[in-house]
Amino acid sequence: MKRTRHNNDAKIERISDVIAELADYSSEGVPILVEGMKDEQALKDLGIKGRIIKTRTQGKKMFELAEEIASCRSVIVLTDFDQEGEELAKEITRHLHVWGVQTIMRRKARNAISWATRQIEGLNRIKGLREKLNINQFIVNSAESI
Repeated sequence: MKRTRHNNDAKIERISDVIAELADYSSEGVPILVEGMKDEQALKDLGIKGRIIKTRTQGKKMFELAEEIASCRSVIVLTDFDQEGEELAKEITRHLHVWGVQTIMRRKARNAISWATRQIEGLNRIKGLREKLNINQFIVNSAESI
């Protein structure tokens, strides 16, 4: 039983690290693409404060969305890790690459997160993740004040 707890702790740690990296990129101006409002809210609940763009905007086609964010050098495509989300990620990535926009972090995020949830909106319901993020935030904030 201890081994399972240790494995889960290690997995939560990996997710926490990915969320922290997402937050860093986001604070540097890299937009994060998600599917909908619940996904956006989950990221905000976990402390991501940068630009989050919903791909499921009313009437907008993927090529229009790609054109809209073409001025960005890179973007994080954080659609769900189910079949529909993966297909959406491929489609938007294809359109972004036409504009020379690099997509980053998708594989890393999927590898860390998908064992616990296939949907981005489920991130803020992963047991122990918020506590881990709060602890890490406290440590970072404490180190900065020294």
